[in-house]
Amino acid sequence: MIPFLVLLALAASVLGPAIVYRRSLAVLLLTAGPIRFTADVATVKSAAISTVTTISADTTDPSTPYEVPRGAQDVSFAFEVSLNTGYVADTNYFKGYILGCDTPDGTFVRIPGLATGQLTTAGEVIPTAANAQGLTLPRFLKVEWDETGTMTSFTAVCRIRFNLPGGAGRQYAADYVGG
Repeated sequence: MIPFLVLLALAASVLGPAIVYRRSLAVLLLTAGPIRFTADVATVKSAAISTVTTISADTTDPSTPYEVPRGAQDVSFAFEVSLNTGYVADTNYFKGYILGCDTPDGTFVRIPGLATGQLTTAGEVIPTAANAQGLTLPRFLKVEWDETGTMTSFTAVCRIRFNLPGGAGRQYAADYVGG
């Protein structure tokens, strides 16, 4: 195959420089196509999916379940604790669990690997590197706050964080929840 510059020089000597230049430019533009500047940028999303204030006993957040967007990657849950009165290690404490279900009104169950340790004001992010492998999330999520012993007061938020490469990936369909 003859290199393009050799062909360009040969054509210029025969046809004249002006004609060859215009034709070469046209060939380059037609073969290269339009120039597009695209980047696969992941949009980082975060949303509070459960907030508790001074509760006692085991409580599953009664609010509407959170729907995980299609295409969500690198999902994690941050439990942020701002008040933890009455905490005594292994006696009085709260833990957080992520519950999941494939329908918004079905039976939500605990997802293995998505449980915190005893929550202190330091908070916690799950899953960890040790328990994230092979973890598959159902479409709808809720948070369960599990009390052991008797806490005086406890205030916390659970946030979901994830990457969405290329947008949300949802399509509307009548009588169909979500994407």
